[in-house]
Amino acid sequence: MRRVAIVVLAVALGLTLAAVVASDGARRDLVAREPFPGKWIANIDGNRWPEPSGIAWHGKRQTLFVVSDEGHVCEMRSDGTMVRQLRGKKWRDYEDVTVHPVTGMVYVAVEGEEKILEIDPETLATRRTFAVERTFEGKTVMKPGGDGIEGITFIPDPRHPEGGTFIVAHQCMNRTTSGEVSALFEVEVPLVSGGKGDEPACRIVRMIDLGTVDLSAVCYDGSRDRLYVLSDSTDTLFEVKRDGAVVRTWAFPGDNQEGFALDDQHHAYVAQDTGGIMKYKWQRE
Repeated sequence: MRRVAIVVLAVALGLTLAAVVASDGARRDLVAREPFPGKWIANIDGNRWPEPSGIAWHGKRQTLFVVSDEGHVCEMRSDGTMVRQLRGKKWRDYEDVTVHPVTGMVYVAVEGEEKILEIDPETLATRRTFAVERTFEGKTVMKPGGDGIEGITFIPDPRHPEGGTFIVAHQCMNRTTSGEVSALFEVEVPLVSGGKGDEPACRIVRMIDLGTVDLSAVCYDGSRDRLYVLSDSTDTLFEVKRDGAVVRTWAFPGDNQEGFALDDQHHAYVAQDTGGIMKYKWQRE
């Protein structure tokens, strides 16, 4: 009777219900999600960018950077007009992209390799490569050959010796049998100190468990000091404080949503792995 009452109340409030997976592998039922606060404008992917897997807004350049599962990266305007592109000569699983708002450098997450590439926005050439450690507090959290990193975003912090830290989203499709963790990880990357070797190691310093699977994208909004996190298979967008507290959840439109970005003109962009870059008017109050 209580569950029926909750369902009726949720429907009355215009909410949808989802079942996500808790950290112990059990299903967490009746998670209320509000309708997505966005009005669809257009699919701006007139160039038919292959398998868009990540997207980021570059505030200094007023453009979008988009990556592909096939190892390609491009810069485009907010209407989808192509500025420049670099097609990879060999397949590499570029899964998401982010921008350092101070330096303007672009960073790409490579799934499977669990590496972060520093990209020159002018040439799209790789300047440096960093390797994310696979362990946290003595335990392996990202197994070689596992689901891997799906999302990345940079949080600037002038007090931090490296200028800030990265948040990476580790996908993990099955928490109960894979032995991996579907979570956000805060990573320290030696952007300033340089680190050691050709591919300096990046230490995981914190884990944020949202209690769900298939984290496919993460985006930091500095104007609100919030993280926006996508779960593809549950079609859910989370609004999360930096301490990991979930503020709101929304039922997310589309299919195979693998990238999420916000610009400074109240627009949201969604990269869909099956094709298309959707632009919405972001109506988050």
